Amino acid sequence: MANLLNDYKYDGAQVPMAEVRVLHGACGTQILAIRSDTFKIFTPGLRENAERIRSIPPVTETYGSHARHKVDIYQSHAHNTGNEPILIFLYAGGFNRGNRKLEVVPDGLVYNNLGTYFASRGITTLVPDYRRVDGKKVGDGAVSGLCFSSLH
Repeated sequence: MANLLNDYKYDGAQVPMAEVRVLHGACGTQILAIRSDTFKIFTPGLRENAERIRSIPPVTETYGSHARHKVDIYQSHAHNTGNEPILIFLYAGGFNRGNRKLEVVPDGLVYNNLGTYFASRGITTLVPDYRRVDGKKVGDGAVSGLCFSSLH
């Protein structure tokens, strides 16, 4: 298996892994400690490839009664046979924070990048928002999102 901290290309674009190695050495792997700097490293590449990233725009559907029960669906019409594999991406946030549209990088490019990457390879990709934990009960919606995907 290749060392992920080596430089590599992603769809022809150089990934700045040297900067990631420096960040890893300085801060370790704690997500909250490296989140902001990680976005700073990858945002220029996302902006540079924005047109390609937007080439498969998501369709947003509602899957429940809560305001956060929305899911972005990325599906390539070129690969649309009705039998595509489905990837459901649940972003990190401990069910008490996070959004399918990250404001820290403009135009939703973070998860649009993920959705477009897999959809262009024939994998329908779902990125749901879900109801967050409110301190009294466990957040729900992620499971409903899975059920939604089996119906569509």
